[in-house]
Amino acid sequence: MSTFPSATQGAESAIPSTSSVGGDLAGTAQNVGASVGSHGADTLGRVTSAADAIVHEALELSPEDRADVAAELLASLEPADDPKMVRTLWAQELEERARRVLSGESPGEDWAIVRQRLANELAR
Repeated sequence: MSTFPSATQGAESAIPSTSSVGGDLAGTAQNVGASVGSHGADTLGRVTSAADAIVHEALELSPEDRADVAAELLASLEPADDPKMVRTLWAQELEERARRVLSGESPGEDWAIVRQRLANELAR
């Protein structure tokens, strides 16, 4: 998944962490666990014995850990980002930010103020 921060959004808030994704998936993971747990091997009849063993071991985890594992597995199924597409999207984002600055919509901040704020945050 590619998420590009906007001018009003910090990069840290644009990219979901595994724990925030896991929190959203906790109920789903719990439902899947209940389904597999109540149906046993019949539900997993189409997977290899290695996958079956991993699933049964994962079902022993806490709901939060299962959600984290599920999020990681789902993320691994997403296609890799195409570098050309990433460059194109970032170019579009930069053009939009430049447009907002030039139009006065986004005045920006003085570098000295930003530098001092970052230094203060890093000193904590």
